[in-house]
Amino acid sequence: MSKKKILLLVPAESASGGIKHYYQVLKSKFTLPVEYVHRGARNWPYHEGKFAETKRIFTDYLSFYRKLKTGEYCMIQTSTSFGWAALFRDGIFILIAKSLGVKTVVFYRGWNDKVRVKLEKRGLGLFKIAFFKTDATLTLSNEVKQKLLDWGYKKPIHVETTLFDESLLDGIDIDQHLSSKFNSKKNGFNILFLARVEKEKGIFEAIRAIKTLQEKNPEQNISFTLAGSGRAEEEITQLVAEMEVKNVSILGHVQGATKRDAYLAADCYLFPTYREGMPNSILEAMAFGLPIISRPVGSIPEIVKTENGFLSDSLEPAVFAEFLQQLVDNPALRKEMSFINGNFAKQNFYSSQVLQRLEKIYQEVGYGATDTRA
Repeated sequence: MSKKKILLLVPAESASGGIKHYYQVLKSKFTLPVEYVHRGARNWPYHEGKFAETKRIFTDYLSFYRKLKTGEYCMIQTSTSFGWAALFRDGIFILIAKSLGVKTVVFYRGWNDKVRVKLEKRGLGLFKIAFFKTDATLTLSNEVKQKLLDWGYKKPIHVETTLFDESLLDGIDIDQHLSSKFNSKKNGFNILFLARVEKEKGIFEAIRAIKTLQEKNPEQNISFTLAGSGRAEEEITQLVAEMEVKNVSILGHVQGATKRDAYLAADCYLFPTYREGMPNSILEAMAFGLPIISRPVGSIPEIVKTENGFLSDSLEPAVFAEFLQQLVDNPALRKEMSFINGNFAKQNFYSSQVLQRLEKIYQEVGYGATDTRA
């Protein structure tokens, strides 16, 4: 059997977001011969001018075609957020690969219902021309899997997760950490938001929920840690000052030990995001034993249930403040959720487990098979 390579289309290292993080963590762990090639805006979510972006897109396709033309690759995988631009971009990559007889796998890392509705009205045929040619599909939720089946997709569909980089826990026994935390006489309650600082991540709702919680608990030491960078940083700093929100720590972008310490110091994770695939930050927070407060978007309802967190369709800050109040008032509930999350992450989301499942999928699709051109 041929030992050709697998080509993964991934965001550039200078880009932001969960997809980049996912592939960065896996890069050194693959046991199959895998090569990365960059696609998409190199500094996403920021874009260069139209001319520069057009030139970059053309160069990406040409480079991709030339790589596959060498015959060194038996399979490609791309990941799409299911937005119009991403579908167009990745559809062309898929068609190029199939024209050269290379097996293809697509990973839907997000789901946009507005796009789905428009596709069903007038664009499903075009969508199928590319994406129904794939040899296997990965999704982050059973809901997306069912929709693809309803549309008539016949190839294997695997419901997968994003991952937790367990190296963040090097030297830490999470069960011991949680036991120590709940046995201590710690005074106060620290809420963590760790994500891009963008309106669509729910950061404005989070700030207002913290303010409401502090006003209802003037004698409690309620603190808020904001970790991340993004386009709304200035506005958020101004909002915190205008609303006189107390005990706010703004860390900026965090990684390594600084990120680990932010999770270790927190008592819960607040993330009232508008739309998602399956956010890495929620998996990380769960791995550190934090109760989750978020919204039932994307694949979040697949992993956050009533026993380990709170979800609400609402975007009202008062709703999130009430969830936080329940955790402040009930340490026993907080403790139960914490241990559930730490153990669940250990069993499902560690990168070693995700990699094992992913490589098994590649082998089932036909890694090492000979050229498929008829």
